[in-house]
Amino acid sequence: SFSIPQDPLVSKYVALGLSPEAVTLAVKNYGDNPTK
Repeated sequence: SFSIPQDPLVSKYVALGLSPEAVTLAVKNYGDNPTK
């Protein structure tokens, strides 16, 4: 299964209803600032 890093940023977006996979992919692509 897909494992995510225990990252507060990921946890924040997962709590907003986004999938861990999508959050991890976005962080990997854009860094830890998705507003860029």
